[in-house]
Amino acid sequence: MIHPHITEKIFIATETLMAEQGIQKLSMQKIAHSADISAGTIYLYFKNKDDLLKQLAQRIFDTFQNVLGNNYDSKLSSFEQYCTMWNNLWLFLNDNPSAVVNHKQYHSIPHLAQLSQDAENNQNAIWTNFCKTSIKNGEIVDLPIRVLWNLSIGSMMSLALDNLLCKTNLSDEQKKLVMKCSFQAIAKN
Repeated sequence: MIHPHITEKIFIATETLMAEQGIQKLSMQKIAHSADISAGTIYLYFKNKDDLLKQLAQRIFDTFQNVLGNNYDSKLSSFEQYCTMWNNLWLFLNDNPSAVVNHKQYHSIPHLAQLSQDAENNQNAIWTNFCKTSIKNGEIVDLPIRVLWNLSIGSMMSLALDNLLCKTNLSDEQKKLVMKCSFQAIAKN
């Protein structure tokens, strides 16, 4: 019988170990130990480490899609939509420091890179839909979706890491200014 709380324990243990040791040093034995389960139990849920990482990648991708889409309203102006996504992600990252620390590690999961590429062709992906609609409406520049992410919301990941490590808390006014400046990086003038 599959128990969702056990898979969650395994995912949490995997992300914790990624943050501490990096993805290259992950082993099923270490993950099992960290999750406080037997190594054999992992194999009831995942065929092997690659399968675990593939499912973790899907979980990470889905989580970020859900976070970006929280209270998202495509009827708002592009800037207001952007601010909603930015705020959603900022709050999520501040509540989930392991996601901030693992950001670079996530890029090492081959399956996550593929999911991100696939999202560029998926109209249900929040960021993709926002970019394509805003480009079509002449509100943001016509650059590849990943470039638009890196110029804008992606830069916030660095701010979240700085906030976590250096305790550089931004005031509400500073966050509004950062949102405005980062949106201007992609806005069509």
